[in-house]
Amino acid sequence: MTKYRKSEQDNEPVTEEEMESGKVAITDFQKRCYMEIQRIPPGCVSTYGAVAKALDPPSSARAVGGALRSNPFAPRVPCHRVVASNLDVGGYFGQWGQGTSKVS
Repeated sequence: MTKYRKSEQDNEPVTEEEMESGKVAITDFQKRCYMEIQRIPPGCVSTYGAVAKALDPPSSARAVGGALRSNPFAPRVPCHRVVASNLDVGGYFGQWGQGTSKVS
């Protein structure tokens, strides 16, 4: 397993300009999801459904999950702060309910 070493850049949010730079191809929907996810404070979580409702226009929880599955800006866009509505952690690798734990 590779150890992750936190850098100063990890604390910096990804700007709209950086997302639109063309270095990474993302859709407008993904950009809106990533901007919304960055509003979740450290130490807190939100649900896929809550993120979906916060988008303008609102979307579906599954669509948000799809956008986060292909997040090219992790950990700066903290998709790890988004959980299922029943607080299950997991699903990022498509394995819902298989040995996942709940947020307490």
